[in-house]
Amino acid sequence: MVSRRAWIIGATLGVAGVGAAFGVYKLTRKTPESVLVESRELRQTVVSSGQVMPPAEVSLESLITSNIVEIAKREGDEVKAGELLLRLDDRELNAAIAQAEAAVEQAKAGKSSIKATTLPQTLETLSQIRANLGQARAELERNKKLFEAGVITKSALESADNAVRIYESQEKAADLQVRSASPSGSSSLTASAAIAVAEAQLAAAKVTRERTRILAPMDGVITSRFVELGETVRPGLALLVLTARGRTRILLEPDERNLALLAKGQRAVVSAEAFPSESFEATLGYIAPAVNGERGTIEVRLDVTDPPAYLRPNMTVSVELQIQSRQNALSLPLSAVQDIQGPTPWVGVLDKRGKVSRREIRLGLRGDERAEIVEGLETGERVVYEPALPNVQAGR
Repeated sequence: MVSRRAWIIGATLGVAGVGAAFGVYKLTRKTPESVLVESRELRQTVVSSGQVMPPAEVSLESLITSNIVEIAKREGDEVKAGELLLRLDDRELNAAIAQAEAAVEQAKAGKSSIKATTLPQTLETLSQIRANLGQARAELERNKKLFEAGVITKSALESADNAVRIYESQEKAADLQVRSASPSGSSSLTASAAIAVAEAQLAAAKVTRERTRILAPMDGVITSRFVELGETVRPGLALLVLTARGRTRILLEPDERNLALLAKGQRAVVSAEAFPSESFEATLGYIAPAVNGERGTIEVRLDVTDPPAYLRPNMTVSVELQIQSRQNALSLPLSAVQDIQGPTPWVGVLDKRGKVSRREIRLGLRGDERAEIVEGLETGERVVYEPALPNVQAGR
């Protein structure tokens, strides 16, 4: 028979055991982590990395074969349009120009000789031949009469006729020479053509000589140089890269899924990876008309009206493009919304008794961390982050 003392001890242990079990039960039923539905400013942004585009970048190449005899500007130098950057050896071209100038003078002298000497001589010759021809024709007429009268022989008449024919032939030849030496004649035209060819060769030689002077086509800064003093260059060889000063733009390629959110005029906050503590503003100025099918992105360009001094071409930057914002938007953290990408997102609503019920909601503006609740919740309600699906009751 169990003693009364032993029974009391056993009863006490039993009660303690029940209490311990109840304590464990309470620990397993602790209130889930939740968040309050509240109104606050909500911003929707698109975040992407980008690259600073130079306003214009020009690669200057050699157009001739020659040697570098002067390097007037080097990497990092600021230059103005028309300033000398490099100079090539031009001695052979100077000799070619002198030769071409002599050819022009020779051609001009030839044409002047035609005008001053050849044309007057041919005119004089033609005049003399025509005078002789007139005399020969008169002599022929006189001999015809004498032959009819029986005074001269037929041979004398034929001789007079041959003289006329000879002078007529000479007249034709002299007339052709006059025509040729006249301003519109073949000799003058040939001389004019010779002058034109010589002048064209001279102009070409001067143009080639100009190519020995590499000048800046615009204001800018030299960002690269590929040649050294004394080096031989040839046509097509890159010499320098000149980056223009002017409008600064930023190129980025966000995912094509953001295309519907993008619009010209949207503002962006930009920071360079080299200067993460500083930022500047930009404006969306260009959206590509087509999507890049290989990468699934859309090209976007931002205009920077007041670029900071530290900004450099091709620098990598981070861009936060402001899509839209709303004051006093009823919102929740994105992590508290279930099936957020699905057709019917929902949340687990925690009531005052600690019960969680499922409730479908309609979302509006979505930011990086929070989403606007358009329908389904009210200010002050609580939503759990991780509702236990089997225990969630169907809500309204």
